[in-house]
Amino acid sequence: WKEGGIPAQVVFEVLSPSNTGPEMEGKRAWYERYGVEEFYIYDPDRVRLQGYWRQNERLEPIANLQGWVSPRLGIRFEMGPELKLYKPDGEPFLSYSEEVRQRQQAQQRADQAELRVGQERDQRQQAELMAGQERHKAEQERQRAEQERQRAEQERQRADRLAARLKELNIDLDE
Repeated sequence: WKEGGIPAQVVFEVLSPSNTGPEMEGKRAWYERYGVEEFYIYDPDRVRLQGYWRQNERLEPIANLQGWVSPRLGIRFEMGPELKLYKPDGEPFLSYSEEVRQRQQAQQRADQAELRVGQERDQRQQAELMAGQERHKAEQERQRAEQERQRAEQERQRADRLAARLKELNIDLDE
C-alpha cells in the first residue's frame, strides 16, 4: 500500500516467543485484505511452517507444505529436522552457519591464493636476483679474461722487442 498501490506479493513471518496466535491471525487477515499472494509463518522453535496462498480473494491454508513450490518465487519447501528451502534451480539455500562457513572457506582460499602469488613473486624476484648475480659474475670473468689476453699480448710484444734487440746485438739465443 506504500509501494504505489502494489501489495507485497510474498510475506515470510518468523515467529519469536512473544508472538501470539491471535496476532498472527490478525496479520493473515491484514495481508489477505491488502492482496498478498502468499503468506508463510515459520516457528523455528517448533520447526513448524504454515503457509497460505491466494485463491480468489482469500488467503487459503496450504494443506501440505512438504515439497510445496511457491507459485510466485519458484522456491521449494522441505520439512525435516529443520526447514530447507530450495532455489528454482534446485540448489538449497544455505543456512546462516553454512553461509558463514562458505564465506570463511572462500576467504581462506583467497588468502591462500594471495599467499601463493606472493611466494611466486618472491621466487621470481629471487631468480631475477640470482640471474643478475650470474650476469655480474660472467661479466667479471669476461673482464678477467680480457685482462689476461691483454697481459699475454703485452708479454708477446715485450718478447718480440727483446728478440729484436738481441738480434741487433748479434746474439743468437738458439745457439
